Amino acid sequence: MQLAISSSDDLVELYGRYIELVERDVEDTLELVFAPGDYGVASIGPIQLDLGGNPAPRDPKLDVTIRGQAGAPAVFRDLGVLVNARSLHLEHVIFTGRRQAVLQARVARLFSMRSCVVADNSWGGPWNGALLQVGGVFGHDAYRVSIDDTWFVRNTEESSSTLLDLGPASGAFVDEIKLARVAFLDNRTHRDLAIREAQAIQIADLIAVKQEPGVVIHRTNVERTEIEHSTFVVSGPGAIAGADTRVYSSALTLRDTTVYLPGGGKLPDDVRGARVRDRASLRPGAEPFADLVARVAAGTLAPHDAWSRLEDSLGLTS
Repeated sequence: MQLAISSSDDLVELYGRYIELVERDVEDTLELVFAPGDYGVASIGPIQLDLGGNPAPRDPKLDVTIRGQAGAPAVFRDLGVLVNARSLHLEHVIFTGRRQAVLQARVARLFSMRSCVVADNSWGGPWNGALLQVGGVFGHDAYRVSIDDTWFVRNTEESSSTLLDLGPASGAFVDEIKLARVAFLDNRTHRDLAIREAQAIQIADLIAVKQEPGVVIHRTNVERTEIEHSTFVVSGPGAIAGADTRVYSSALTLRDTTVYLPGGGKLPDDVRGARVRDRASLRPGAEPFADLVARVAAGTLAPHDAWSRLEDSLGLTS
């Protein structure tokens, strides 16, 4: 089923249609195609996009897609999203202006994001919460994650938090996590990306700008982590990655990857294979980094189209 969404009032009416699909208990699709514009406040006041079920389905059979328009993304402004589904795909959506959970999702097979922006949100909830949290469904096999051409920009925290948390249902694991052309830029969170109980992480073309004491990647019980063709611009070696020392996580294997540290410096023992350069050697391009990031966060420039400009703005191409 495909539904056109043009206002926040449409989201209020959507809930009944969604419950009908869940109660049919058959395999189906729900594709929400959003017109350009802001979503978050309806005629009845502030709302959330609720596709969680009441109660949540134990055996979800819906494949859910939430899609804006290429070149004119939907802006979810202080709009929380709750989804329980067999799979969830997000595309051409900007999540911004939120001071609590942006996304809470449980999927049985696949979670994917493409050409999305998560910018200028702040975690104000309990200690160690997450702005975006994705988990599995109890009793189902491991799910997969695919994220590409997506930027996470200038998100902050009021208490210790994770920007994007990926983990399994209790007693399970995440099968495979793939990220390509993903940027974590100036997020003031303890962990930009936290991954728990995963078999394999494959990251390509990552750009991360991070200040300590936060870390870009935090892992708990991860069997294999491979990062290639990526760049870390960090305030110290501890900002690259961290791990829960109470359980096993493999070392980070880096290929064709550069880490910019103040004065050069030395990488941690569990981060292997990267080139280390002095952060002072960066020669930023003509386009100010802050201006470029602002355009992407506002939706006037798509992440895919801005990638080479980001490299130039940071001085990575000089």
